[in-house]
Amino acid sequence: MSGTNAESLRDRTRRAVRDEITHAALELFLEIGYDQATTTDIARAAGLSPRSLFRYFATKEEVVISKLELGMEPLLAALRARPADEGPWTAMREVVASVHADPLDPRDMALLRLVFATPTLLAVYLQKLNTLHQEATVILGERAREAGQASSEEGGEYRAIAGAALSCLTSAQQTAVLAPDDGEISIILERSLSALGTIATEERHRTLETQGSGG
Repeated sequence: MSGTNAESLRDRTRRAVRDEITHAALELFLEIGYDQATTTDIARAAGLSPRSLFRYFATKEEVVISKLELGMEPLLAALRARPADEGPWTAMREVVASVHADPLDPRDMALLRLVFATPTLLAVYLQKLNTLHQEATVILGERAREAGQASSEEGGEYRAIAGAALSCLTSAQQTAVLAPDDGEISIILERSLSALGTIATEERHRTLETQGSGG
């Protein structure tokens, strides 16, 4: 028990230090620009030596992207935990909608602006989202097999569903950055997901009508 508690305390302490570094780095980036700031500058702003900084973050990009990564593993866990009889689109829709269920605070919005305005950061972020896409696809396939519904031909369908839901997420984030008057990011995301769900439903109805008419 004591070992578990000690490990938990270490994890909490490490997370707190990482949060402090991220906060200090973001303030620095907003003040002098992302490209102008060096890892030495970040370490100084966080009250650390460069060597200590590298114990928490391997690169400057990771300092920023780690903040956005924090929600990825919980999203995958939430997807695994969705009701077994729930369809793949509904499951993805619900977990993606939960990412921005609460309004973004000014610091998080500043972080998104920085990511979408910095090609290097955006490339890293999209790479992380691609990994999330692949893992979500696997989970959707596992859920379907457990329900006795999957076949080897359906991998492309699950990949498309996961990708479509995550595309709504990035679209909502970009809209929140570029057109803040469109409303809270949760509302923008909900509109995107609902629009895509409506299109999918209409397409399904057209397919069924075509099959029914023998066309």
